[in-house]
Amino acid sequence: RNLSLKVYGIEAPKIKEMLPTNFPIVEVNENEADSVFLLEDDPILDVEYESNLLEENINKYLKYAYLLHRKYNNGKNIKDYKKIRVKSIYFRYQEH
Repeated sequence: RNLSLKVYGIEAPKIKEMLPTNFPIVEVNENEADSVFLLEDDPILDVEYESNLLEENINKYLKYAYLLHRKYNNGKNIKDYKKIRVKSIYFRYQEH
């Protein structure tokens, strides 16, 4: 508490408290992105289509990026990692 990270060369405010480092999660679910493409210059692009701008979408995008990273970069040397890009396309329904 009240310690500095300067010893690690990190410029940041002093530590307020140390948080738990374990993340116990038990999940069984099917995660499915809207569209995933391998682009010619080799990154992977996840395109998500949304009709509402919601905070929970950000968590979903981070989760998909992580899952794509695990699927396509697992076991590779870091210099051979494919970049993961996530784009969201928002549209509005208009009733006539």
